[in-house]
Amino acid sequence: MRFFLCAACLILGLSGCGGPIERPERTDFSSLVRVNGDEVRTLDPHRVSVTYEVGVVSDLFLGLTDLDPKARPVPGLARNWSVSDDGLTWTFLLRDGLQWSDGAAITAEDFVYSYRRLAAPETASGYSSLLSVITNADAILAGKAPVETLGVAAPNASTLVFTLTAPLPVFPEMTAFAAMVPVPRHVIEKHGEKWSRPENIVSNGAYTIQSWQRQAHMVLKKNPRFIDADTVAIETLTYIPISDNMMAVRRFRAGEVDIIPEFPDPMGPILKEQLGEQVHVYTYQGTYYYVFNNERPPFDNRSIRKALSMAIDRKPIVDSIMRSGYRPAYSMVPPATGFYGEAYKPVWASWPMEKRLAEARTLLANAGITVETPINVEMRINTSDTHQRLGLAIAQMWKPLGVNVTLFNTEAAVHFSDMRKGNYTLARAGWIADYNAADNFLFVFQSKNIGLNYPNYNSPAFDALFGKGQRESDIGTRMGYFRQAEAVLIEDSPILPLYYYVSKNLVADDIEGWENNLPNRHRSRWLRFKRPAS
Repeated sequence: MRFFLCAACLILGLSGCGGPIERPERTDFSSLVRVNGDEVRTLDPHRVSVTYEVGVVSDLFLGLTDLDPKARPVPGLARNWSVSDDGLTWTFLLRDGLQWSDGAAITAEDFVYSYRRLAAPETASGYSSLLSVITNADAILAGKAPVETLGVAAPNASTLVFTLTAPLPVFPEMTAFAAMVPVPRHVIEKHGEKWSRPENIVSNGAYTIQSWQRQAHMVLKKNPRFIDADTVAIETLTYIPISDNMMAVRRFRAGEVDIIPEFPDPMGPILKEQLGEQVHVYTYQGTYYYVFNNERPPFDNRSIRKALSMAIDRKPIVDSIMRSGYRPAYSMVPPATGFYGEAYKPVWASWPMEKRLAEARTLLANAGITVETPINVEMRINTSDTHQRLGLAIAQMWKPLGVNVTLFNTEAAVHFSDMRKGNYTLARAGWIADYNAADNFLFVFQSKNIGLNYPNYNSPAFDALFGKGQRESDIGTRMGYFRQAEAVLIEDSPILPLYYYVSKNLVADDIEGWENNLPNRHRSRWLRFKRPAS
């Protein structure tokens, strides 16, 4: 083990393999620098699609509720809320004196406008399906009903009422998510699609945007009109996009950044030795998977998709490549997701690898794919050493089956944009829960989800079972439908689940207010620096 760690230190440029490393002494206690995994594509809450966009938007905007440091729902713009006995009607009462960052008043009508905008088919939001639990949302999303019929009403300027199709106990947690915040109607009507540019954007969260130099940094300033401004300690917040995880680690060790959301997986033991309690590894609600373009050969063939999933030995991937506590995944919904029980596994997941490989070869041979008659496949990844290592490992596993893989790397914004457009054959993806519920993992693959359903999966059976689960009030019956829906999904193999995530943050040891939590949500508003004793 010692040889492995020191060799890794040399290869990756990590000096000081043998002991702790001290970061430079802090002199500025009002400015926080956070690393983002890549460049943000948009600041429009209804157009975000990846975690590093969600994080920035959550610092700029506040919804009815927010998540505290332990990721529990707490009052946001709403001072309190209540639910009817049947669980179908939620009423939120807004706080007094709410303002946008330009001084305009925030009222309940802003929420009605915002949820209608989120639901509107022309908005094309990947998160519009979150609204499916709200009355008439599905008809609106399908273009069969006007947005005005959405089950959200403002009886007066300070009251918002939701009518749901089925009980959803985690609804207050859901309203804290980035896509569920209000957006400024007066600004959108003035600037149209350009409203979220730095020179136009108006927000309501703990911070406002000061400047944005793409591929360099985004600087946010404390919002004096934020409803809880007196509790925000960090005056200046800078986000730096760094997709090279080793570069991020080096800058953290040098004291140039204070928080990084990812580090190279095999380096966990080294970093723990060097940085001690500044290394935060924790259970995470997320799944790493590959996406097959179900509309493009050869992956319009279900048997080929299934064979390639069977042929991957996930255990050495998590044990030898990842090395940070990951678990092999054969399904989309992770273990311990609220009320769901154990993760789903296809029958073949329990077979010995020899049997799985033999079956995979048979399925591929029936499709005309052998070592003698191989196929060439391009695997698209976004810039990351982890994605690169995993892609190469999988390519080695598939090569003896007659599948030759070439990696194609782009920055994340291009990667996910091309996936949304269907400009790929095979690509990596990941999904992090917006709230702790099985349906939040499965809604991605509804045929109507045009923004996040990357494989273009279209299964009437899946849609029907998932829809029944959403409409069911009994929690056991609800989960039963969701498990049936997931079984259909996994047997159809539009995706290839690889592992369940853990969160891996580096956090400077003089930061207070950081709590490891299941969804790995960490608002900057809760953070502050410890000041040295005078």
